[in-house]
Amino acid sequence: MNNELTPSQCTVLEYPYFPANTVKVIAGPGSGKTFTLLQKVHHLIKEQQIRQDEILILSLTNKAVDNIKAKLLGIFEIQNSSGIPQNDLQAIVDQIDIFTIHGLANKLVVEHEGIINIIEENGWRGLLKLVSSDFWSRRKISTPTTKNLEMLLKAYKNNNNTEEQSSSTLLNIIDIMESCKVLTNDDLILKASGYLALSGVVNEQSEFLDKIKNKYKVVLIDEFQDLYPMLLPLIKDVSFGKQLIMFGDTNQSIYNFLGSNQEVMRQLDNLHNFDVSKTLHLYDNFRSTPEIIATSKLISPRNLNKEKRQDLVIKPPSFVKPQIYQFNDDMDQMEFIVSEISKLVTSNVKLSDIAILSRTNNHLNVIAEYFQHYKIPYDKMLTQPDWLMDTRIQFLIDLIKVVVFARQSSQSLEDQNTILHRQSDFSVLITLSALKGIGSKSIQSLYTATMKAKLSLWDYILAIPQSQWPSGISNKNKIIDYTNQLTKLINDDTLWNTQSPLDILEIISSTAMDLDYAPLKNMSITDSKVFKSHLEDMLQIMKLCSLNKPSDLTLVEWFIESFFEKCTNLYQKEIQLESHGSGKINLSTIHSSKGLEYPVVMLLNSASDTFSMERNALYVGVTRARNLLYMININHKQFDTQWKDATLFKNQEFWKYYNNDLNRPTTNVPGVLAQNSSKYLHLNNKYGLRNYSTSSSYINKSLYKVLRCSLYKK
Repeated sequence: MNNELTPSQCTVLEYPYFPANTVKVIAGPGSGKTFTLLQKVHHLIKEQQIRQDEILILSLTNKAVDNIKAKLLGIFEIQNSSGIPQNDLQAIVDQIDIFTIHGLANKLVVEHEGIINIIEENGWRGLLKLVSSDFWSRRKISTPTTKNLEMLLKAYKNNNNTEEQSSSTLLNIIDIMESCKVLTNDDLILKASGYLALSGVVNEQSEFLDKIKNKYKVVLIDEFQDLYPMLLPLIKDVSFGKQLIMFGDTNQSIYNFLGSNQEVMRQLDNLHNFDVSKTLHLYDNFRSTPEIIATSKLISPRNLNKEKRQDLVIKPPSFVKPQIYQFNDDMDQMEFIVSEISKLVTSNVKLSDIAILSRTNNHLNVIAEYFQHYKIPYDKMLTQPDWLMDTRIQFLIDLIKVVVFARQSSQSLEDQNTILHRQSDFSVLITLSALKGIGSKSIQSLYTATMKAKLSLWDYILAIPQSQWPSGISNKNKIIDYTNQLTKLINDDTLWNTQSPLDILEIISSTAMDLDYAPLKNMSITDSKVFKSHLEDMLQIMKLCSLNKPSDLTLVEWFIESFFEKCTNLYQKEIQLESHGSGKINLSTIHSSKGLEYPVVMLLNSASDTFSMERNALYVGVTRARNLLYMININHKQFDTQWKDATLFKNQEFWKYYNNDLNRPTTNVPGVLAQNSSKYLHLNNKYGLRNYSTSSSYINKSLYKVLRCSLYKK
């Protein structure tokens, strides 16, 4: 047994494999949960209890899956006492399947249905243009949003009691989504559950379905507290009859708005016979200082470490308590954060050591704009890669989809027309409706006409003379120009034959500009830099796609089919680059920070937010901190007074502790702290930092509003 393992971790590793049983591992923050999960995988293979291709690891977030993939090979390398060659180790790890739950569902559905589209913001915007103003006025919604449509569609699917006129509108939207294989995340899970529920002999071509049903012997689930009822049928079908090992912490359950996690866990606990199931605990805390742990216990819904044990692993005390601040003004709060970051940096803290956590994305956007003003580098943690959430990038991808689907439909047999030809409808709708001058009424009239003619949108525009189009369609010449431009791409052998990702990107981008797509024109310098960075990310993904392109597909076709899963590979490369230099400040919602840790955490509310932070969310935020925690405007009954350490940036012992904990040199700490004041003054002069404790008292309310607006426009 490896010496790094604690007694509670050893108990998890040594629990034997046998089929049709459930093992629940309750693991608090910093207890080495992911490390133990990875060690368990290695142990199962090393002890030859099961083979590597019989293991399935699932989590709910891309971030957690990326983290597991990044660390799994390292565990095998550390434990490689028998001298297995590096290539063989890599081959073993590559056979272990690791998915998000939605990623597993996606692979299963694609195996049966081919390319599918998971709807994004651009997609909802396109569908929104199909809905008449009368529909919204009947529902007393004056300014409809994509979120309104998404919620109505979900409610309609769950409960078919909508009024007749409304139902016909929503039925049209459901029809176009189904015919174009456009799915919400909920649709994806339901479809995958349906395929798993099929009884009888598995089709020869359903290799992945067969693997799920008959090959996997152990299913490991990371962060079980994130599971919600919609996922339950899929999880049960995947796990039944296998050894199900779940790691998590009920104190960190913060997705209750999606349904009861307790009910999900009750059913999973009873998935197999109760007498062969087991609950184990990881009691240690390798992450946080005892001072931060003491703070987390004040808000912990349930204390997981009630029993007193002599073998617990906890860090020595740092003798620095969490720093608690209250501000009555958002500008004062932001000036304090910028000032404190400057002091931290002059104490040898890397920018990448620091995480700023808030409840909402809107608050993070305000912080990001403030950092842009000061030119402080930052990264926003998002549920998807930043480049993929850029609506301009989404437009380019949808243009490629129109070209690919339209070309495929032109080469299809007549009896495939209804299915294959309409597959392009959704992408045509999104791209066409995004062009300036083509409004909702034009889109509605055009789509209604295509349905009556029983043609796809693309075929209708090509085949029906403009003079026969409905009168409600304005800007017809622009629609014709759209089809002419894309027809050139469909017939362009350069696009189809090229193996150069850069050529593809140049062709598509040039077409988007020719179509007069407004978001690509008149961009500010800042927007241009952001878009350039996202284009570079898209180019990297295309390059990754070109490395394993099947011989029977062109690069543009393979990109559309595989670009989403290639994002993980790009993420792994970015992780490797982050180890060099000072990095960037991490901005994240509390929800997106789950499973991560940072040496310095600033947990904050807006000064104007008077609501107390929900207990589980506050617990998650506090327990992300490793060495130093700031709680700013938290508005919780346990922390209603300020507490700050005036000697923090002169405390040699703490900064030696900090650097030692991060395996950094500690010999230069006294010298660094001695130069602190001069370095801070230099940054103060460079960035023009104000005295955060007095700034608002010298600015009257009207001037403050003007100043803030001008600041955010920069």
